[in-house]
Amino acid sequence: MKTALALLLAVSLIAPVAAQNAIMDIHKKADEMSAPLHDIEARYWAQRVQSGDPTIEQLEESSKHWVGTKEANKKLIDSVKKYLKSGKKITVTKEEYNRMRENNSKVGDFIKKNSKTAKEQRDQQIDELEAPVRDIRARIFAKQVQDRLTTMKQLEESSKNWLGSDKANKDTLDLIKKYVKAGKPIKVTAEEMAKFNESNSKVRDFLNIGKKDSANKHEKSANNKKEDTKELTFAEKMDKINKIQMSVIDLEARSWAKRIADGNDITLEQLSEKSKGWIGKKEYKEKLLKKIGKYIEKGKIKPLTDKETDKLNQATLDIREILK
Repeated sequence: MKTALALLLAVSLIAPVAAQNAIMDIHKKADEMSAPLHDIEARYWAQRVQSGDPTIEQLEESSKHWVGTKEANKKLIDSVKKYLKSGKKITVTKEEYNRMRENNSKVGDFIKKNSKTAKEQRDQQIDELEAPVRDIRARIFAKQVQDRLTTMKQLEESSKNWLGSDKANKDTLDLIKKYVKAGKPIKVTAEEMAKFNESNSKVRDFLNIGKKDSANKHEKSANNKKEDTKELTFAEKMDKINKIQMSVIDLEARSWAKRIADGNDITLEQLSEKSKGWIGKKEYKEKLLKKIGKYIEKGKIKPLTDKETDKLNQATLDIREILK
């Protein structure tokens, strides 16, 4: 019996090319295991369609998520249609049904076991890509905690969505805690930040995201650096800063709202007073505080993801570069 197994689907959606090859092998093996029961499966589904649950249209739609290759699944649907077109009453014996269920269980166990292996391979390769910048990454997050842009509690929550293995992510968290506990000023140089961003780019390419535009992005980045070398007036600097702040205003609002909602170290009123000393235009600060208030009022604030935290952190560093 064809089924859609969530574990394989989840891995397929996020796996890079290397892991995708392993997943394709899993689909092909699933086809081989199900092939001897093709006729029984076709009759089983044709019998179901004849009884009205599901309809053939619904079955075709669900087949898009079946385990196995597209070719094998299409072949099964074609066989179901062939049986339906015959107009004969279609039956599946109890013995055939039990054979099909037993085989389905074996296919499910095989997929669960091997999908886990594919994920482990992906995590291992990501760990290797991120290892050279783990210390930089830890200092970036530790500085965010030190600057009160986030808390360790929020980082521990968001770390559940970090890429890579659980062990590597725990090592990063432990390193962040170590830097925070030391209580010393934490620095991240522009050169280190560039190295960190380059590592993130490699991970994104590995995950097969944005490869088409990578050359354009690098070119735009180079052009932006050239523009940044120009001497700006204070008003021009404020305009650039405002543009950056507005691009991450929702992320900053969520970050502050989550912190206020989770802890007792600062209130919205105290933050409002503190904001008077922040760099930025008055309109931006007012809009930010209003957004924070709305998030707190709604409740159930989602912590920032790893990607969102990186984006907010990069915005902070970009603003610092402008103010130099």
